[in-house]
Amino acid sequence: PPPGYQYPPQQPYGAAPQHSPWGEYASWWSRVGAQLLDGLITTVIFIGPLIAGIVLAVKDLEYNSFTDEYEGTVNGSGVLIAVVAGLLYFAFDLWNRGIRVGTKGQSLGKQVVGIRVAKDVDGQLLGAGTGFLRWLVAIAAGIVPFGSLLDVLWPLWDDKKQTLHDKVIGSVSLRK
Repeated sequence: PPPGYQYPPQQPYGAAPQHSPWGEYASWWSRVGAQLLDGLITTVIFIGPLIAGIVLAVKDLEYNSFTDEYEGTVNGSGVLIAVVAGLLYFAFDLWNRGIRVGTKGQSLGKQVVGIRVAKDVDGQLLGAGTGFLRWLVAIAAGIVPFGSLLDVLWPLWDDKKQTLHDKVIGSVSLRK
């Protein structure tokens, strides 16, 4: 280097990088906030129809304290409303956290908090299919005991602040 050249400051030994070539990694708190917002949005949209369906389904049942059982018939249209609401909840979550993340880089919650998901190798969008797989891996983590907890906490000690489902897919969450 020429005389008087100032070397850029180095991070302490073992310090995690805060940036990828595509931008600054999203903080753990912003990711948790986005997850909570996504869950809240989905729940608010579908909780009304689900509750209405359940209430309609059981409105004609009466409790018999002598036999300790409910008697009467379950309303089929109420069951249908509840099932459709549950399916729509599932479909909306798949679209928001899977397909939309793959095609736009953001779920609704991520959009609000200002983070995006991109491929780790080139910073590009994942695509609908990979977004779907990322969503599916995150759902599958919930089947394993403590899998969801470990998946959510993983960015706290990961150099790239990736969840386990990010690592499987090869994605990173970045500040927008």
